Amino acid sequence: MKRKVLLAIMVMGLAGPAWSTIVTPTIENSGFEIPGAELTSWEDVPGWNSDSVAANSGVESGLPDSTEGIWTGYLYNGDPSVFNLTEHITQLDDEFILQLDARDRSTDNPPALLDISLFLDVYGGRITIASKTVEVSDSWTTFSIDYFANTFPAVYNKIGIELANVTPTGESWINIDNIQFIPEPATIVLLGFGTLVLIKSRKH
Repeated sequence: MKRKVLLAIMVMGLAGPAWSTIVTPTIENSGFEIPGAELTSWEDVPGWNSDSVAANSGVESGLPDSTEGIWTGYLYNGDPSVFNLTEHITQLDDEFILQLDARDRSTDNPPALLDISLFLDVYGGRITIASKTVEVSDSWTTFSIDYFANTFPAVYNKIGIELANVTPTGESWINIDNIQFIPEPATIVLLGFGTLVLIKSRKH
């Protein structure tokens, strides 16, 4: 009986709604741990690019509370956005939930504002498909954005992420870390509960 319950839970968690599929593309160098060096600009940071050379953005270490590894990215509000293109080609009814950690390292005129976007690579151009601007505080906060590919123009292209410090006045630096596509939260809870049931059944 317990095995049947476990199977039902896992099927529910993995299947999700019949009309969408939660997809978790891999983001290259999502925690900025490579190449393991202090860098100003994105030219030598694997997986990350900008349209022009950044003067005051890049990768740094030394933050005692970084959320993944020892390296974090940082964005200056006078620099261009940074973007990362995945290898995943979107399909109809794909659903994406992007999650990242951010903190205000230094801002002359708070609040610091971070623009988070998802885009499709269409013939080498970036077409924004979802975007939100969030206020960033001086402690690490987790933000998320989601996108449901339910129209044909928004499918069959690689998906990527784009981040920009859009604080309008003064100078501002925002740290970013632990950037990833995640499963639906309800799915994680169901799978965790299923694992607990299995552990208990083995003990008995």
